[in-house]
Amino acid sequence: MKRVTNMHTQSIVPIILCGGVGSRLWPVSRKSFPKQFGCLTNQCTSMIQDTIQRLDAIDLPFERLVIVTNKEHQSIVSRQLKEIGCEADIILEPTGRNTAPAIALAMHHVDSLYQDAHMLVLPSDHVIKDDAAFAHAVDTAYQASIKGHFATFAIHPSHPETGYGYIKFGNDLAYLSGAKCIDSFVEKPDFQRAQSYVASGQYGWNSGMFMFPVETLLKEMEHNEPQMVQQVKQAYLQATTEGSCISPSKSYFEKALNISIDYALMERTDNAVVVPVECGWSDAGSWDSLWNLSHKNSDGNVIRGKVIGVDMQDCYVRNDSKLTVATLGLEGLTVVATDDVIMIADKNRSQDVKTLMDLAGKADKNLIESHKSAQHDWGYEQIVHESASHRSSLYTLDAFSIMNDQYSSLYNTHIIVISGTLAVKMNGVITILKAGEHLNIKAGQYYLVKNNSQMEAQFSALQHAVPQPAVATIVPKNTHNNIDLTHISVVPSHTSHVAA
Repeated sequence: MKRVTNMHTQSIVPIILCGGVGSRLWPVSRKSFPKQFGCLTNQCTSMIQDTIQRLDAIDLPFERLVIVTNKEHQSIVSRQLKEIGCEADIILEPTGRNTAPAIALAMHHVDSLYQDAHMLVLPSDHVIKDDAAFAHAVDTAYQASIKGHFATFAIHPSHPETGYGYIKFGNDLAYLSGAKCIDSFVEKPDFQRAQSYVASGQYGWNSGMFMFPVETLLKEMEHNEPQMVQQVKQAYLQATTEGSCISPSKSYFEKALNISIDYALMERTDNAVVVPVECGWSDAGSWDSLWNLSHKNSDGNVIRGKVIGVDMQDCYVRNDSKLTVATLGLEGLTVVATDDVIMIADKNRSQDVKTLMDLAGKADKNLIESHKSAQHDWGYEQIVHESASHRSSLYTLDAFSIMNDQYSSLYNTHIIVISGTLAVKMNGVITILKAGEHLNIKAGQYYLVKNNSQMEAQFSALQHAVPQPAVATIVPKNTHNNIDLTHISVVPSHTSHVAA
């Protein structure tokens, strides 16, 4: 039976779409750590965390949050939810698709749980500075959705922007103040046409935010894209669930048409309305947009991290590395440093950063796929050194967290505990390691590592390659280590072995 939480209101399920690569924000944004997980516009919280917390200022009947993300980002999403004390259903796309299949997944999920519900669909990586204005617009969209409309949000343009699509406004909606009919959707214009759109006052930027009545959405999506909706439905029905994570069937989902929600629905329906809003919105999609959004010093510079600058004007300098960035006599440049890349670019050519990223990827795919450091649901990993034959990493584990099923057929591994107490399970034996103690693990062995204390624990893992046979063999996954380690307690002595 579907849930009805309040007979006098129609509930709203917030849906956060957490996809995309953010290629114009390379080298910070990468395939394994796209921009929505980075602290790009706020020094303490990521963009997805800001998006979630923004909902707290909206006084509407919200239900449990739903996040649609790529399966590769499950650990990061889980960790960032935990950091802000938020719970959510996490739908893990088995392969990348456009917004229509992603929204269809959320639609089937919400339809299976709620009656007379609405979906507020938000990208995870947008900036909104005026929360009150946004909350008012969401309330207007909710009222439109109650009347059966598909509501989209259009941003009052502050300048002629060629990187956004536009929505041309129609007549005011007679029975709902603040909403308008839609005359047309317009593709990204050239600069001259964008100037005319802004001057006319009849256009807004297409924000990619929506409010849908779920039952009506399901009917129209089935009418417009029946095959896509059916494939996504089967993917959802065949999903596996583990905790709050839902993993749809890849064999069905990868067949779904790769199409945006604008093409699949909004440009083809007679049921859409637009809510114009001025709320300090930005998609924060490039380095120049971050410069525009950020607080600047008296010389027009935005500085992040360890930077020494002399005679610098109108620059964006971000240092996420352990080094110090020193600049002299720069003007109008973007400088971004990570542990493995330093990018220097004309600030006005932010749209061309993807060209640099593509060239870097051809030289070394790691430069566009992953960072030297990574977030996981259990803690953090930092690659200290890596070569063809050796690898050195530093791991930080949260209190009582567990790293499940660690395995490498290529490396022997030597673990050294730096702080805290670890429990390592391997071959049916649990070894307790305290600070300064170590353990050797041969290639081909599965093992688990648990932080056995209330504080963070750190250990280093030194790995060196072993000779490989001419013919590779497939080693079946060993699952005997998948046991509950919560009963393990600290043994106050030197390295000890406890039979499992």
